[in-house]
Amino acid sequence: MSVSWQTVLLVVSAGAAAQIAAFLLNGLEPVRDFPGKNPLFSRMTAAFTSVPLLVTLLTNTDANDALTIVGQARTLCWILVGGVTLAVLYDAEQLWRLLRKAQIQEQREAAEKIAVGYAPQTRQKLLQEARRQVRQRLKYAYGDQALINLVMRSQQDKVSGTEIEGDVFLVPQPKQQLESLKDGRRLQLANSEETILETFDHEDVAGQLLILGAPGSGKTTTLLNLAESLLIRAEDSVEIPYIFELSTWQAKRQDIAGWLMAQLKFEHNIDEAVSRQWMLDGQLLPLLDGLDEVNAAHQQECVEKINAFVTGQLGRQTVVCCRDREYDQITRRSGVRLNALNGALRLQPLDVAQVHMYFEQMGRTDILLALQDAEGLGAVLQPREDGDEALLSIPLFLQILAIAYDSEKRITTKSALLNAYISRRLSETQRYQDRQRAKKKQIEIEWVYDSVAEEPDIEATTRYLKWLATQLNENSIPNVFLIERMQPSWLVTRRQKLEYGLIGGLIVGLTVGLIVGLIGGLIGGLQEPFKTRDKPNQGIIASAKNVPIVSIISYPAGIALYYLPRYLTGQEVTIAESFTVSIAIALNFGLGFGGGLAVIQHITLRWLLYRQGQIPRNYAKFLKYTTERRLTQQVGGSFRFIHRELLDHFEKMDVEPKRQSQ
Repeated sequence: MSVSWQTVLLVVSAGAAAQIAAFLLNGLEPVRDFPGKNPLFSRMTAAFTSVPLLVTLLTNTDANDALTIVGQARTLCWILVGGVTLAVLYDAEQLWRLLRKAQIQEQREAAEKIAVGYAPQTRQKLLQEARRQVRQRLKYAYGDQALINLVMRSQQDKVSGTEIEGDVFLVPQPKQQLESLKDGRRLQLANSEETILETFDHEDVAGQLLILGAPGSGKTTTLLNLAESLLIRAEDSVEIPYIFELSTWQAKRQDIAGWLMAQLKFEHNIDEAVSRQWMLDGQLLPLLDGLDEVNAAHQQECVEKINAFVTGQLGRQTVVCCRDREYDQITRRSGVRLNALNGALRLQPLDVAQVHMYFEQMGRTDILLALQDAEGLGAVLQPREDGDEALLSIPLFLQILAIAYDSEKRITTKSALLNAYISRRLSETQRYQDRQRAKKKQIEIEWVYDSVAEEPDIEATTRYLKWLATQLNENSIPNVFLIERMQPSWLVTRRQKLEYGLIGGLIVGLTVGLIVGLIGGLIGGLQEPFKTRDKPNQGIIASAKNVPIVSIISYPAGIALYYLPRYLTGQEVTIAESFTVSIAIALNFGLGFGGGLAVIQHITLRWLLYRQGQIPRNYAKFLKYTTERRLTQQVGGSFRFIHRELLDHFEKMDVEPKRQSQ
């Protein structure tokens, strides 16, 4: 008897698919410890190899030699096929039960460990990641500029409790000293000045603190410095300080504890049972930044939820940051305040002496001379017309001026200052100088683009950043941007929304009706216990990697799904047809349940936005470049404008849109 090459190809493909599936399954921890795994995989491999061959011989009426071999045993052969198929399904069901049992046992063991304060490895990994983020953000905030020692004063009427006497400093101040007249010894006298950490630890504050200040006054920098000190102390304590962006709560309307658990789950895949136990034990120390960035319609509720969270457990430590004007608006509008907190500090504006001292430390005599012109640059030392403090009394604008100052440009307003900063950062001359300066200092810098000529020009960069700032503000998204979280609603034209809908609908239609039970269980077993988002597009890339894995695992199911209905209806199937269709079914499993659908939808959205002229071809590379130019900051896999003030300024900029052919 001769056997066709198609039959050989089918048998080899089925056997290879079974071996690959067995290899992947064997990588799962519960399967590795299963004593009957080798006989099970052997039976499944033999079945996946023999069933396609038998079915091909039985359904191929043109193969006379095959009929001769089968002879009168055709019915017996069909019974054999059915029996082997049932055996495969039984083995698969046993394997699924094994995985499910192991999963339940793992959850039970985790719960028992958590009950006695376990999960030290997860805690250490979270602390390590928190330290990395804080160091990265502080290094970026200070750069090579002089340190501004921020001053804070108590504003106890904003919360509750007793007044804190004296000034509070970001970094320690030298203690006052008095020389004795009798024996010449120098005695150190205690004073009322303390650091932000000392205020946090004050017995009347007890770790429940509100930090207020004007935009750019240094609230987040203060929070980062406090977090750094707390993280150092966490090496010898049980507390877990971590910064959370309150703006991500804005549309959830959920309690703070549930929101914190969801954030830790999303950011690091920490089991909610673990983070819940941390909170019950008083270990998690949330540092909540950006109350003013919560949607205005939900701010009152957010304040109430924070109060309930703090008072829900005696002694719960919590720090909240908010712009002072927005906080006052919340209290006037709703009558609520963060009265569960014990202390409140307001960052003080810089005085003229501090401004001069800063530029003296920077060696910027050119700026000091220019500030003497009351009609020119000196205008930024005067209170603004809207009643706000002088522009240079805000540390953010002080730092920006040190970079943006140009004697040939008139800077008397905030808008003019930010425009000068953007122009300086993106100018071709400055980009060349930065590369030359690094080369002279022999500093190894891995530039995003190989040369200045390859970098986006100032018009394109400004246009892309204006679009991003507009989308973040219009969609109430915080100043933390993940590329993979772009939404179809960001498409502008009706035509492009229709194109996106048609493409997405087609892909969804291809995956409707497929079975996901076993595959979902297998993919669930491949998840990692702790993750960090340290690269752009990380979620999309991870989803793309799942597609071939799920497709390979589901290939045998694709053969069964295609053969069985045709056998029951008496239809004939060719080898080439069965091979092609089974692969197509497996790919649909991969696309639908391995994350491929999300990948294709994301790529479609990116392509439409690129064609529309709103984003560059390589978005991650472009955003890394804007971080290089110090317009944005990359924190792990996410990006943020260096300050909300700059984000708002980009949105208001008058930029000519790129013309697109329709």
